[in-house]
Amino acid sequence: MSRNGMLVILSGASGVGKSTLCKHIISSIPDIQLSVSYTTRPIRSGEEHGREYWFVNEETFRRMIDQQAFLEWAEVYGNLYGTPRRELMQLQDTGIDVILDIDIQGAKNVMTNAEDVVSVFLMPPSLEVLKSRLEARGTDDAEVVERRFQKAQTEMAHHVEYEYTMRNGSLEQAIREFESIVLAERVRTKRLDHAWLSRYGLIDKEVIE
Repeated sequence: MSRNGMLVILSGASGVGKSTLCKHIISSIPDIQLSVSYTTRPIRSGEEHGREYWFVNEETFRRMIDQQAFLEWAEVYGNLYGTPRRELMQLQDTGIDVILDIDIQGAKNVMTNAEDVVSVFLMPPSLEVLKSRLEARGTDDAEVVERRFQKAQTEMAHHVEYEYTMRNGSLEQAIREFESIVLAERVRTKRLDHAWLSRYGLIDKEVIE
């Protein structure tokens, strides 16, 4: 193995296209997975326990907090969301990169508490397109849609806290840009296992001792 896996944070407003982008990246790049978070929100039509989220009740979630099972957790729109710590570490130890599709609050906690994190913020094509996407979902009433839309405008100001900012103007372009970020970050010198280079005779063993 040439390196440990890294954590790739992907943040952006609801409806900006994060889930769609993640699905394409996972299918096009080897050795990368999407972190499956725990949540107390109700399961939606078409979702599957363990695929989109691990759906648990609040009592179970609170117990996991007490057990320090989460790398980060937050309350969003009255529901609890948490990123499992042990599962992420196991994947990283085997050289798997993990995408965290999390909000700004969770992203800040991960950036503070975890090592080897790459952060990406995804912008919508425009506010008008974002509003229409939120309305077209059909999963929330008008009041919730408006609240999400207002929050999105506040969230976008935080893009300066991320290493990369992308605009999802077209899915094809967004895929190429996200792939480029992941592939470039994988070969950063700081992430290389220099003993691995030595085994291939590419550097002198004494250099890494």
